[in-house]
Amino acid sequence: MKDEDLIKSVSDINSYVLDDDIRLYNKYMSSLKPGSVALDVGTGVGKSAIALALANPKILVLTYDDGSYAIPRGWASNVNDYVDKIHELTQKYNVNNLSFSVEDILTIKFNQQFDLFHLDDEAKEGDILEYVLPYVKSGGILLVRNYRRFKDRVDSLCTGFEYLDYLGLIQV
Repeated sequence: MKDEDLIKSVSDINSYVLDDDIRLYNKYMSSLKPGSVALDVGTGVGKSAIALALANPKILVLTYDDGSYAIPRGWASNVNDYVDKIHELTQKYNVNNLSFSVEDILTIKFNQQFDLFHLDDEAKEGDILEYVLPYVKSGGILLVRNYRRFKDRVDSLCTGFEYLDYLGLIQV
């Protein structure tokens, strides 16, 4: 999918996610092989998760959020409403490769590794990055939104990693 088509397709989801962020989602999701798995932490109102899933329908996108953004800001009234709203988005955009769960990512014991990890969390981003990094495959892709907000911690955790890109609010 072309960048502008992806941007247009999710433009009606009211979110702080930038068009440049979506360009990077498209670039790196498109580079993954069919059967790869992407982890998205910090679902928010779902724009990033939907864009990641639409960028490459042959990639499974697992998205997690603890509800600390969407519920207090009134986008969803409670956890069940939150799950329903994300489910409605997947139906609206005909997304079949996305799984959403309301959980604290720091309590999950994954039994797999991820080809791509997208992090967009305002409260625990450094702790989440540290926790999830061992689950990212060697040669995997890490998309860190709001990189500059916790740059020193990212840089210390990612010593030896190759930096690929910086656009919008994402460091790759």
